[in-house]
Amino acid sequence: MLTSGSVIISLLLIPLRSHPTATIFCWIATVAVFPPWISFQLMGYRIPAAALLSIAIVLVLQGDRKLSWRVADTMVSILALTSIVSCLSFHTPVHIMTQVLLEWAACYAAGRWMFEGADFRLVGNRIGGIVGWLAVLQALMQFNVANIYIFNMGVPANSWMALQERGGQVRSELTFGHSIALGAALTLLLPFALQRLGTLLDQVMVLGLLLGVVATFSRSAMVAAVIVVAISLLSSRSFGTTKVVGSILIVAIAWIGISVFTDTVSSSGNGVELTDSTTYREGLLDLVDIVGGIGLAQGGVPAADGVTYSWGRFYSIDNGLLYLGLYIGWVAVFSYVAILVIIVWRSTIRRWTPFSTALVGHIPFVLTVAPITQYQNIYWMMLGAGVSASYLGSHHTIDESTNSRRLTSAIEAQSGSFRR
Repeated sequence: MLTSGSVIISLLLIPLRSHPTATIFCWIATVAVFPPWISFQLMGYRIPAAALLSIAIVLVLQGDRKLSWRVADTMVSILALTSIVSCLSFHTPVHIMTQVLLEWAACYAAGRWMFEGADFRLVGNRIGGIVGWLAVLQALMQFNVANIYIFNMGVPANSWMALQERGGQVRSELTFGHSIALGAALTLLLPFALQRLGTLLDQVMVLGLLLGVVATFSRSAMVAAVIVVAISLLSSRSFGTTKVVGSILIVAIAWIGISVFTDTVSSSGNGVELTDSTTYREGLLDLVDIVGGIGLAQGGVPAADGVTYSWGRFYSIDNGLLYLGLYIGWVAVFSYVAILVIIVWRSTIRRWTPFSTALVGHIPFVLTVAPITQYQNIYWMMLGAGVSASYLGSHHTIDESTNSRRLTSAIEAQSGSFRR
């Protein structure tokens, strides 16, 4: 089913093979639109839409584009192989192995293949801006995407019906199933969006993206956004007066939004929740000692659903590195960290790219959030594209005006054949 589904999608994607920007646009838009409760099943296990789409993308593009094998690819392979061995011999749950193979490795491969010729700046600005403004709209109108047809297909009873709140304020999550996941996805797109500030539309899109981050009421997302904006300003070599003024206005308005967030939390007495959340995450560090070289850490107790595990009082592993360590082991952790180091290191010795900005800005999430919903798919796609970018030594794009025309014409051409 996995292969046949990808082949069918590949046939629909063939018209996009000569339109790299349209390809990445469709990939991110499709992954963002598919909520976590809509998926496909293979032998009782969830197959995310991102996996089917990513495999299809690789099938379509591998005939036209040639990639050189890189050290980071070896690290991803080690991570994937470790998850398989760990599952077969060291008690790692099957769903963790499928997560590594389908949610991470497949999306990484898609990113590697899709990078060439794609204008990530345009895509990040437009998709990030649209999603950001929708997040603001959700915070104001307090609607739940899970209640909207066609998004309510396959929604488990009571699982996604209640919106999260903080300080009495609804936290936007849209189709991402969690406000933190939405915030993470937006901050991954932010460094690319900030590369396009030349027009009023560009600036409106970036403003919407930043306000969307605020609408998630996620501390990690806000910290990440600040880091991304700071690095983007410091690393830019072509910021003209318009861009500088636009950046200042965007940051100023976003700062007002953050102030509103702070006032809302403080006035509601919600500080207790924030303190408890911080204390819980700090307590997770006590589990580092039980992480083994490979396999499920000792003491893990499966929940009633057979999916999540708990160690003592810790049932939610809100730390990406510890999540890997507890479920797969240190080998997986070191492989993953090596991928990040390779991308950032190569950027520092050649030329800094928005991908490196996204990864450095994402550190607050790596340390405080488990890999969840579609955000993990976008993150691993960015890792793959970041590896390709680091070896080219620059943010490789084709002419922006040409890209815009190609994006529009390709999407119009696909309107009758490409369906979610």
